[in-house]
Amino acid sequence: MAAAGGGEMTDAFRAVGLHDAMYVIPVALLATAVFVFLASRSSQTWRPPATKRTLGLCGSLCDDPHMATNLMIDPELLERAVAVSGEKTKTAAVTKALEEFVARREQKRIVELFGALEWSRGYDYKAERGRD
Repeated sequence: MAAAGGGEMTDAFRAVGLHDAMYVIPVALLATAVFVFLASRSSQTWRPPATKRTLGLCGSLCDDPHMATNLMIDPELLERAVAVSGEKTKTAAVTKALEEFVARREQKRIVELFGALEWSRGYDYKAERGRD
């Protein structure tokens, strides 16, 4: 302060500064409360993801992503899938069916590769097995 041309800070000057600060804190708190209230009343209200809301325990125990989905599935077909799969729940039966569907499609792509490679007729794979 001395470098700025001021004298020593008095107790009265300090008290005025603290007194003014006591007005700033409630005003900032009120502004924050108004902002939070207006944000909560907005048309696009934030909601936690459905996975955390419905699968809270699972979210803390496993790393698998989950997605709540509404599907129109034929009830008779779903019951047949549960019976054939041997699963206890509809979710497990649908999950198993999807896994098998994906596996079959991936296998189908592998089958399409047959004949795409050129083989050397003179290659002797048994000769490569020999130990030197």
